Amino acid sequence: MTPPPTSLGAYELLERIGQGGMGEVWRARHRTLGKAVAVKLIRAGTLGESVEADREVLRRFEREAHVAAALRSPHAIQLQDFGVTPDGAFFQVMELLDGLDLRQLVERFGAVPAGRAVGLLRQAADALAEAHSLGFVHRDVKPSNLFLCRLGTRVDFVKVLDFGLARRTDGGDPSLTRTGGIPGSPATLAPEVLRGQPPTDKADVYALGCVATWLLTGHLPFEGASAIEVIVGHLERAPAPLVDASGAPIPAPLAASVASALAKDPAARPTIREFSRALAATGLESTWTEETAEAWWTLNQPAATARAPVAPASVPFSREQAYARLRKDFEASRINVGEYERRMSVARVADSPVQILDALRGLPDEPAPLVVVAPPPPAPTTTALTAPSAPRIVAVLSSQVRSGAWRPESNTEVAAVMGSVELDLSSAVLEPGMTELHCSAFLGSIEITVPQGLFVEIAGSGFLGSFEGSSGGLKRAGEPWIRVTGNAVLGSVEVRVRR
Repeated sequence: MTPPPTSLGAYELLERIGQGGMGEVWRARHRTLGKAVAVKLIRAGTLGESVEADREVLRRFEREAHVAAALRSPHAIQLQDFGVTPDGAFFQVMELLDGLDLRQLVERFGAVPAGRAVGLLRQAADALAEAHSLGFVHRDVKPSNLFLCRLGTRVDFVKVLDFGLARRTDGGDPSLTRTGGIPGSPATLAPEVLRGQPPTDKADVYALGCVATWLLTGHLPFEGASAIEVIVGHLERAPAPLVDASGAPIPAPLAASVASALAKDPAARPTIREFSRALAATGLESTWTEETAEAWWTLNQPAATARAPVAPASVPFSREQAYARLRKDFEASRINVGEYERRMSVARVADSPVQILDALRGLPDEPAPLVVVAPPPPAPTTTALTAPSAPRIVAVLSSQVRSGAWRPESNTEVAAVMGSVELDLSSAVLEPGMTELHCSAFLGSIEITVPQGLFVEIAGSGFLGSFEGSSGGLKRAGEPWIRVTGNAVLGSVEVRVRR
């Protein structure tokens, strides 16, 4: 890997404070002015997927810079410089913020008072309203992209971050919006986006309604054990009545405003400006005064979100621990499908604590240091056997294929949401005993091909969909067998025997 730079033009890079799918973030200082800034850096060829994938990330990076530069709202992250170095590195220079995001705020301190929530939401709405007026949709409004900070002498100041997924409402350049699946995070995606419709500014209104629920209750409108349950909630279920942490109802005017933002039909939602005016009309904002906010910050003094990366010795070697952490962040919508698959790919082939670190580095709120587990003795392998597959195989508006000499986990979750998954077990390496494939097909299809003579138990059900197959033979003691469970909702799960 190319060693990290120590300087970038007029900026001296002091400390790497974040790393993720869109590159690195550094704490930096202007050499002449001495001003502290944040530098986001990305280099072509270091993302590890493909040349075309690298190009698309770079296009998104440039689009983020153009959108941020166009915004004048004080509540949008301020871009100070953008360019390309002689060695091909793209960089953005942004203001360095001191505070924490709204996800961290609620996770650390609990749901916020109604008046404070109204003030925070209206600040975020100010930046989004300007973006909408310029013809852009943010597309990834969520608690972790709304940052609460000190700004000069002010506190409780909201900044809207990460315009990397922004697109024009007139369509713009479609090459800048491909993400390999549903754009954004499942926890705050509007129903029409999940159905594959082009997002409009009303999708940002829905997402901000989800953030409102998070601030007021400590929960997102739809939560579940998997992303599939969350998606089904957005599409089919009504959100629960809003109650605060004590169980008391949220004031009716505020609850009504949030409910309007969460309408399933975008035509029934207000615009972002109308939503902000409805929040102001509740009269609750005045109950969280400037003095109250200053007292809260003095008492709690939340640390800045910037952190140094975890040292390699504090990262678990065990792949299973890495898998579990990544699944947790995906199901909580802290990382999207593409990021989840990319990091899982890194973890699957890692053979040292340092490489495990590469899969976990930069995740939101990295866990407390864990004791490194010594690597187990190497298991016998053959040249035909690939690395173990991930315990989740997910296709969201995309397709996934597993075939050849691959090794399924004993419990593997398979999900197809408006996409398709094909699992060919004809040459798979199966351990003796049961391997369970828990399948969820929602407006999608899952096809499982098994070899002749393998015992297969079908234990799933279909709801306005099909879940079918037949046994591949009789189970004998000491041999592997497959159990297929789950459900098909407006989709299909089919087990076939290889002829």
